Amino acid sequence: MVVVGIFGVALGTFVLTTVDEDIMGLVLAAVIIGYIAVNQLRPAFELSERLAARTAIPIGFLSGTLQGSSGMSSPLLSPYLHSYRMPRQAYVLSLTVLFMVYGIVQLPALAVAGLLTVERLVLGVVAVIPIYISLRAGIRLGSRITNLAFDRWVFALLGLTAAKLIADTFL
Repeated sequence: MVVVGIFGVALGTFVLTTVDEDIMGLVLAAVIIGYIAVNQLRPAFELSERLAARTAIPIGFLSGTLQGSSGMSSPLLSPYLHSYRMPRQAYVLSLTVLFMVYGIVQLPALAVAGLLTVERLVLGVVAVIPIYISLRAGIRLGSRITNLAFDRWVFALLGLTAAKLIADTFL
């Protein structure tokens, strides 16, 4: 999944220079809303081992492509990994590692595409500080809430992400 995701980041960086970002945003929002709907209709939905094995490579590639083209792979990775129903610490760790790998790969891809300026690099490095603080706080808070509350937070954040993507397109 990670290896094909890395190739997806390279492709996504090319897509970033060619595809309308409003279209990308609406596609991402539709994916998120679809996952939320599936979980509301089938709350016990869990990705079977067979389906997980068949979808890991396409999801890895598509999430890498999203990372490269939009700077965020979470609208696809978050619901996909959540559907595994893994323990919350494994879920958070999996997302964090994937985000980190994709982000590291994205830097040279952006540089090669001529999209990485010194200003953007500095802003990206500075952004790591609040991300780290938020991640640490989330890990501490996460250990104090129930699995049901954790799932509700995941769905709330996914819903807010979809709403923001739609609002960015039309506002």
